[in-house]
Amino acid sequence: MQPLNLTEKVPLTKTCLIEASAGTGKTYSITNIYLQAILSGIAIEKILVVTFTEDATKELKSRIRENIHSALKIFNDEGNLKNKTIENIFKLFSSLEQSIIKERLTNALLFIDQAAIYTIHGFCQRVLLENAFESGVDYESELIPDLSELLEEICQDFWRENYLYISKAEKEYLQNINSDDIQEFANELLRFKEITYVNNTIDKDLLLPPDDLDEINSQYEQAILDVSPWIKKAKEGTLYNKLLELFKRNEANCKKAGKSPSLEKNLNNLISSLCSLPKTKGMANFTLYSNNKVACQLVKKDAIEHPLFAICTNLKPICEQKQELNKKLEEINRRRVSLKKVELITKLDKFLKTELKKRKQQQGIMSFDDLTNN
Repeated sequence: MQPLNLTEKVPLTKTCLIEASAGTGKTYSITNIYLQAILSGIAIEKILVVTFTEDATKELKSRIRENIHSALKIFNDEGNLKNKTIENIFKLFSSLEQSIIKERLTNALLFIDQAAIYTIHGFCQRVLLENAFESGVDYESELIPDLSELLEEICQDFWRENYLYISKAEKEYLQNINSDDIQEFANELLRFKEITYVNNTIDKDLLLPPDDLDEINSQYEQAILDVSPWIKKAKEGTLYNKLLELFKRNEANCKKAGKSPSLEKNLNNLISSLCSLPKTKGMANFTLYSNNKVACQLVKKDAIEHPLFAICTNLKPICEQKQELNKKLEEINRRRVSLKKVELITKLDKFLKTELKKRKQQQGIMSFDDLTNN
């Protein structure tokens, strides 16, 4: 790699790469390379200059015109205009007859409006329109840089046609997705072109509820029904006092008498767990007050009896079953939501591609993507 030197001829018959960072004089270099091309005998309409923005295109056109005009003035020795770069370029073409140099500069200035200086999308549009039969582009197509209004219209139509009147259950599956979410999905589809969804191959058997669903729910409902009087008393505060009084009366039968017996120590936890029902929290506290656990903490195993202890005996395993069932149902629901979303986005993808193409043709418009995809 070597530095660009405008006092030497730039090779115009082969591919050259010029690297330059911001503020290093790229536009200045392009205008003088353009001047060399003109003096080399290349017609102005045969020189293509492509840049990124409309503003950059306008600036380039203006600077190239000014540079050719300055070169012609210097050549004709009009005024006291000095430009060392242009003068050095003239030296590179000193072997040419003066009349040829003047003719080439004069013609370039006359036909500057035909200069092929474009943005990338502007150049693509020109090529497509000049080859309209081959590209299938309408002669009168208008280039629209922002399709957001058309996209919003398509997304709202899709939402009305497909999801505005769906059932409450389906809305729950889709987690209250609305028309704004649809437009966001559409933007993603247009941005990434092709999206693959791995969740659309979920085994349908994984979406079925467990076989013991009804049985577990029935057992749990019965258990909650059995314990409901005690839940009420627990919330009122009377159950705690009754049980505490029972344990105090039978303190002599506790193996750890006089050392904060665990039956008394964990009583607050039992009351808290009862108050949380039907939510399945603190299930271990029910175990502490099952018949067997209470008996294990007594010298005389049947010394303390209470109807709640029998209920606690069965409550923990039933709550555990219910908790496990809830986890399974949550996973099933997650899979169903996933499939519904995949179904939604797949339908949107097809609708979007069809409608976007159709409506752009109807309105006679093109987007930047159309310039490179056609």
